[in-house]
Amino acid sequence: MRVSLNPQFLQYDPVCDSGINVGYNEMEQTVGVGESKRYLWHADKEYGACLIQSFGDMRNHRYHGLFGAVIVEPPGAEWYRNFTRKKDSFAEQAVITAPGVENFREYVLFIQNGIRLLDVKGNLIQTALDDNGEPVDAEDTGEKGYNYRSERFANRLAKDPRTWKVFSSKVHGDPATPVWKAYSGDRVVFRAMMPADKPRNTSLAIHDHLWREQQRDPFSRIIPLQGGISIGNKFDIELLGGAGCPGDYLYRSGSFAWDVESGMWGIFRVVKQTLGCKCKGMYRKVRECFR
Repeated sequence: MRVSLNPQFLQYDPVCDSGINVGYNEMEQTVGVGESKRYLWHADKEYGACLIQSFGDMRNHRYHGLFGAVIVEPPGAEWYRNFTRKKDSFAEQAVITAPGVENFREYVLFIQNGIRLLDVKGNLIQTALDDNGEPVDAEDTGEKGYNYRSERFANRLAKDPRTWKVFSSKVHGDPATPVWKAYSGDRVVFRAMMPADKPRNTSLAIHDHLWREQQRDPFSRIIPLQGGISIGNKFDIELLGGAGCPGDYLYRSGSFAWDVESGMWGIFRVVKQTLGCKCKGMYRKVRECFR
């Protein structure tokens, strides 16, 4: 089995650093077991989220979870793990700081469709079942999730059958999917991407929050749900007015059958900033001014 790396949007020499074997190009772009290769890519501008995938086997590698992302931030940016002061370039939720740019919280969200999940007994999980004797469309089969994680209704309802409590963390605990955290009013950017696997479009809703369809266009539509999400798509979603009032908000697919039911949902948790946090923030700003 051979693998490679190819990034969206970034600049590279297609003969040496694309990760794709094409035609009569002489340089091997993939690697096998025990081999290594260094790729040179250039981010010529602030692209935001850029998917990385393997072209060693375009169909099967991403289906089995071989994908990633490069996030291109403003010049001079630094990454801190969310709600800490620890630098972390690989955190799925982080605080981004950069000269001349308002700090923001960033969440990297991989949207996964068509996952092959097995239960503890090794049986194939199938949320989408035959409907009135008609087979389910092949594009609706497979399980759903975010960031290699899923929170299926079936597991929660087995613990407590009250469907109106299925999203309750008090009853079931927090979901396995990422719980994004912010203070009320924080600038927030969701980096949403769909690397694999089914061509059926999905969507992303963040309850009680709005954003511009085209982030850099002040005349763009203001929307509560991003549609048209399919394989290879990426969206940099900046919430208008930042995080809302303190509380837990759903983020989810716009399709309850079968996306949300099979685990494509999570929690965006907005917390109230305590007096201690405000004092620490003011202290850091004053200290930075006298450096």
